[in-house]
Amino acid sequence: MARNPDESTPDLDADLAALRHDVAQLAASVSALVSHQTQAAGDRLAGSADRVADQVKQAGGQIEACVTRNPLTAALVAFGVGLTLGVFSRGRG
Repeated sequence: MARNPDESTPDLDADLAALRHDVAQLAASVSALVSHQTQAAGDRLAGSADRVADQVKQAGGQIEACVTRNPLTAALVAFGVGLTLGVFSRGRG
């Protein structure tokens, strides 16, 4: 038997209210998840940047120690690099 349209209106209103509530909870959950993932990605990036900085400092220390042990070789390498850059930057004129 068909229901009276007036009787179904309160049911529809209750269903719509429940749907609104569910959508609001879903939006809050998605927002919290995105916030958490963004924070985690930022933490990983900061950790990576710290590791890279440490590796650069370590490499710089190794280069400095090598130059201290072999000053003549370091001077000749610097001269060669400078000469090469000078030749390439002069152009074909």
